[in-house]
Amino acid sequence: MEKHTITGNQPEKNTHSDKDFCPVQVTLDVFSGKWKMLLLWNLRHGAKRFGELGRAITGITPAMLSNHLRELEEDRIVARTTWPELPPRVEYMLTPTGESLIPLIAAMEKWAIDYLKEHKSQEISGCVWS
Repeated sequence: MEKHTITGNQPEKNTHSDKDFCPVQVTLDVFSGKWKMLLLWNLRHGAKRFGELGRAITGITPAMLSNHLRELEEDRIVARTTWPELPPRVEYMLTPTGESLIPLIAAMEKWAIDYLKEHKSQEISGCVWS
């Protein structure tokens, strides 16, 4: 797996050799990026178009959305389908590997809710994930 991330002004290439890798780092590499988990969660019920995803995630720019979708596609987490229409219709959906991440994200959501209730004395009335 190869991932390009920006550290300072230089691109950093993360590669994992067969002998020297950390499974947690591999997971973090796939999830790296402010919006990726939100993208995956928004795709959990089926295919969505670029504009739908952009509207569903407040604050994401079109450039960042495009970049994250491209990285998720390279990692085989998201599949892109282009329909032969004019104008072309493009949809994004989770691959089986991407679908396998949804329980992990749901567990993280549960952990966060429990954490906020216990340590931040916050009542959770609704969640952006739902």
